Amino acid sequence: MNEVLIDEFCLGYYGYGELCSKYWFVGIEEGGEKSANDFYKETIEKWDKKPTSAIQDDDINKGAWKMFFSPEAKKIQTTWRGIIQLLLSLENKPIDRENILNFQKHRLGRENGNNLLLELLPLPNRNTAKWIYSSYELPQFSSRIKYYRHYTPKRIKQIKELIAENNPEVVVFYSATKKYIKDWEEIIGIE
Repeated sequence: MNEVLIDEFCLGYYGYGELCSKYWFVGIEEGGEKSANDFYKETIEKWDKKPTSAIQDDDINKGAWKMFFSPEAKKIQTTWRGIIQLLLSLENKPIDRENILNFQKHRLGRENGNNLLLELLPLPNRNTAKWIYSSYELPQFSSRIKYYRHYTPKRIKQIKELIAENNPEVVVFYSATKKYIKDWEEIIGIE
């Protein structure tokens, strides 16, 4: 594994969609089922060094693509349901299962879309209690706490800069966990 590339990814990749989007949604991190080694091979090695990428093909996560984004997808992803409902509401569109699923399959985090899905932390994790990246041989990956302490201040600064540069109309932070509320407050500069 190229440890420099891993660090560059952690400092330079934020999520899916367009930076010029009107609506930004900032979460803690992506969920994920992959091992650290699989994530490295399937995502970090293929990363094109842009801060965001549009969800458009199955290079990012074949399982997630098939389940949620392919034309055949039938399942609505739980976290994105609320985001999509808000976006449909802002567009004065009916909020029903068909419209939610259609938005997920064709418009969520897409190129030339009106929304951007950003993550405070770059590495996907199934839950915050589990840490799978200690095999990455830099000291900041030895534990979740070290990872959080190393990358969060840098990414908060970068997200603030991205917001200032791109001036989205709405920024929604979606986690009410006390620990992360402080991060959201630091990004926006108020309680």
